[in-house]
Amino acid sequence: MGKEFIPYEQALALKKLGFNQSCLSYYSDSFHGGFQHKISKVYSQTEYSNQICSTPLYQQAFRWFREKHKLSVCIESHYTDEWFYFYKIEGEARNYGENKDYDTYEKTELASIKKLIEIVQANEKLIKK
Repeated sequence: MGKEFIPYEQALALKKLGFNQSCLSYYSDSFHGGFQHKISKVYSQTEYSNQICSTPLYQQAFRWFREKHKLSVCIESHYTDEWFYFYKIEGEARNYGENKDYDTYEKTELASIKKLIEIVQANEKLIKK
């Protein structure tokens, strides 16, 4: 079930971007061995904010980008000798894409989340200037 949740690095980046929705899972550093993934009750970023990082499902993260930042992801596939996947990101002002194929849907999801984070971080830097 852990593969349904975004990895720690991206969860932390979302937290820094203002993601604060209740999640079924969180990363905790309360075990002195680094962040560990826990699935428990519903947590939000405001609870124990220094010790946990809520971990959204991929679908929660995609919905947050869509609703808060008006960025939508479309993952498509094509077949040559085997299946390959790619993503497109559509926004209000422009479209983003990558001329790269991934061999699994899951790798494509992760790559698109990373790109969404990159886009929002770049937009926030522009706004701060």
